[in-house]
Amino acid sequence: MGGDVDSRPRRAVARSKKRRIPRKKPAQQRSRETVRAIVAAAARILKRDGYEGTNVNRVAELAGVSIGSLYQYFPTKEALVAAVAQDLAERTVAVFQEGIVDFAFLPLRDAARGVVERAVRALRIDPKLREVIREQLPVEVFDTRDFDAMLADAVKLYFQARADVIRPMNVDLAVAILRACVEGVALVTSNRGDPEEEVVEELTHLVYGYVAR
Repeated sequence: MGGDVDSRPRRAVARSKKRRIPRKKPAQQRSRETVRAIVAAAARILKRDGYEGTNVNRVAELAGVSIGSLYQYFPTKEALVAAVAQDLAERTVAVFQEGIVDFAFLPLRDAARGVVERAVRALRIDPKLREVIREQLPVEVFDTRDFDAMLADAVKLYFQARADVIRPMNVDLAVAILRACVEGVALVTSNRGDPEEEVVEELTHLVYGYVAR
């Protein structure tokens, strides 16, 4: 009995994950363009109508494809929305990682500003879509592990290289605090509509003040 009860949540999670898996990946240029059009249309409708208001028939119509074509790639609404979330996550990582390795050779304040600037810019991509994905989806489909790991690795490497000017001794704790701080400020100020340059300037002061010995 106990084993049966314990297995139910795992089976439910497995079914939920299965519903988010695309039916097939596009192999040719034309099919890749079709998938991009479908994902872009779904993102527009998600932002406009929210998750509950997103309908695959409307998505197909907006994308200019038949519903049969949509189902060739996305067998469920969950799979389609998961693709939208994955696209946003990939765009976030791409913006953050651009030139990030160069900061390892900069003085502490300049490096702090560089990382903050990239993080704020990345987390401000499509804020309305990000809000819908985070707050309305029935399951967690916005996978930020790549972004989180990249930010943590960048900070750790810099701390190790510049240990003589870094105050925090517990690097893992410092990384967790900085990640939560930068992400939280970036998202809140994005929703408020604060100017990006001003946010970067203020957040750089905050981060530098915490990190510098």
